[in-house]
Amino acid sequence: MDEIKHLDLKTIGEVEIPEELEKRLLKKIDQWANDEKKNTKAKIIFYKITAIAACISLIIGINSINNTNKAHKDTFDNPILAQMEAEKALYLLANNLEKGIIHLEKAQEITTNTGNTLNNLLNAFE
Repeated sequence: MDEIKHLDLKTIGEVEIPEELEKRLLKKIDQWANDEKKNTKAKIIFYKITAIAACISLIIGINSINNTNKAHKDTFDNPILAQMEAEKALYLLANNLEKGIIHLEKAQEITTNTGNTLNNLLNAFE
């Protein structure tokens, strides 16, 4: 390893270079350049196709939004019938809310009784 560190190019002499090396290197460089051009063309075609697909999806999306906005209309043409349905829905909501409140009051009563019982037992042990 020490020999390699102290090597001097003058002591090595001239390195033999194959006769066709320059031609082969230029040929390879040209081949890489052509490959790069082909890849660049493929990338440009890919970007164009992607841009077209994005535009088409954007147009379809905007069109579907416009169609759904036009599709919405009142569910009832008769305002009296609409009021009756709204009152019916509100009555159902109020009835279910009242049932829920009754269950909560029962749960609160059970919790209070349980808490009182526990406090009485703790006080009895003191």
